[in-house]
Amino acid sequence: RIYKICKMISLLLTIIGLTFLSTLLTAAACRTAGVAMREVSLGAGKEVFRYGIFSIRCIPVSGSVSCWQSQDLDADEAALRGPALYENQPRLVQAMIILSGNLGLIALALLLAGSEGWEAFISGFSEFISGALNPELNGVEYLQSAQSYISTHSWLNYLPFVAAKVAAWNLLPLSSLNG
Repeated sequence: RIYKICKMISLLLTIIGLTFLSTLLTAAACRTAGVAMREVSLGAGKEVFRYGIFSIRCIPVSGSVSCWQSQDLDADEAALRGPALYENQPRLVQAMIILSGNLGLIALALLLAGSEGWEAFISGFSEFISGALNPELNGVEYLQSAQSYISTHSWLNYLPFVAAKVAAWNLLPLSSLNG
């Protein structure tokens, strides 16, 4: 029983770590593109710690990168920061910033699991949707399957599949996600 609890804690920490990795990759893409960031937040909810633009929040299963936009600034500041504003970037740069964290997770899945990582990413969409639409049947089945896999495999074996599923989840067309 303790073994199962440790494995589930390991899974939760893996999801948190991958979420933070995705957020930091998005921040790196902003920095590379020269986009002015207002905040890089690891977590959600009340702020616990801040260092410059980086904040750590009390609910760790989340992350976000907020960029400066002209509506956040007065006219003089907007003119000064103009080229560095997210909204003034070409659409391709905007898309790459939005996708960068997820592309990093997909690359990790491909690197560690090859084509199986890609299959896990593709199946992640339908699993989340069917699990949400029928949680009592499909959701429970997916969770039991994940628990069984995690309890019989090492962390390095299940890491690419969790990375692929997190990337798929984050690309769903929901307002708080990248999709």
